[in-house]
Amino acid sequence: MEIRGKRKDNIVVVDGDIAIVTDAKGKSFICDTEDWEKYKGYFWMIDCRGYAVTQSKDPNLAEKRFHRLVMKPDKDMVVDHINRDTRDNRKSNLRIVTQHENVLNSGMKNTNKSGYPGVHYMKNAHRWEAAITRNYHKYYLGLFEHKEDAIRARREAEIRFGGVKNDL
Repeated sequence: MEIRGKRKDNIVVVDGDIAIVTDAKGKSFICDTEDWEKYKGYFWMIDCRGYAVTQSKDPNLAEKRFHRLVMKPDKDMVVDHINRDTRDNRKSNLRIVTQHENVLNSGMKNTNKSGYPGVHYMKNAHRWEAAITRNYHKYYLGLFEHKEDAIRARREAEIRFGGVKNDL
């Protein structure tokens, strides 16, 4: 392990092929060392959504997010963090996808109280609702007295629709 020193307020630790970059607030991200060498001339920080960003006014730097600089996607494409960790900017964790594909890799919403996608409690009906969305169309699977029955209906619909849990 080698500490490469401080660049403005970034502290960088290089450990073989991985660079660990820490901003002034103590938040860090990882990337491939070769990518850090390309973009170490900028001050990097973690934004409120967990992405490594720079506020550089360099006109040659069109992109301000580290993962987009690394992957260089077309404007209509997005860069997906495969493991859903926005601070992991190693090329092995990044892929260029459509917005639709990116949504399919999103996790369960933090507002989900059932612990299962597509299943939620309807307070006004005092029942569990199950639904699934495919190709932007929502299919209601019914209302159930027991959460387990709603989850079962959702799982059966996933099998019918191709076995994928993620909606859209």
